[in-house]
Amino acid sequence: MIDKLYGFQVSVYPTGELIVYDLTDPDDIIIKFRYPLAYLLMGSGGLIAKDGYLYVVGGSGGGALYTFDISDIDNITLLDTYHDDARLINGGGMCIRGNYLYISRDRKSTRLNSSHRR
Repeated sequence: MIDKLYGFQVSVYPTGELIVYDLTDPDDIIIKFRYPLAYLLMGSGGLIAKDGYLYVVGGSGGGALYTFDISDIDNITLLDTYHDDARLINGGGMCIRGNYLYISRDRKSTRLNSSHRR
């Protein structure tokens, strides 16, 4: 049995925003958390959650990677923001392997060290 179920959404209109939903009761969906993402003003970004961390990358509006601690869903905190238009603009699909976060963008990919995860 699932105790709690959460959904994560990156909204880009009218402003960039991360929204976390409690989906445990589908008849009563609750917004648990909202965070403005200044560099996600256009295009679709991507997100991935693993081991209590959520990574959000900007779409065509800017090259930014946001790292959130989601280990306590009632106390989500932004840990870091990394800006690099040359490596992150148009970022989308992501995967994590070991200490590395891989981000697909256009016809290229970017590899970042995510060893700050505990």
